[in-house]
Amino acid sequence: MAEVSEQAVRDAVRDCLARCSHGSTPLGIIGEFLGELRAKGWSAADVRRVEKTVLRILAGVVSPEDDDGSAADAI
Repeated sequence: MAEVSEQAVRDAVRDCLARCSHGSTPLGIIGEFLGELRAKGWSAADVRRVEKTVLRILAGVVSPEDDDGSAADAI
């Protein structure tokens, strides 16, 4: 499949995040969703773009913050 549009990537990110918000295993949901994109013929580069964006957004949502507002190390 040819490279997908930026809008298609944004839509995929939004769909994946929506699924994650309703499930109990976000990493499993992300893996399943990315597999669906591959099955639809998405290129590895486009699937990776979706994956990186979703993980970056989720990391921002769940990262603890210090008192000064900066992100703290998770471990």
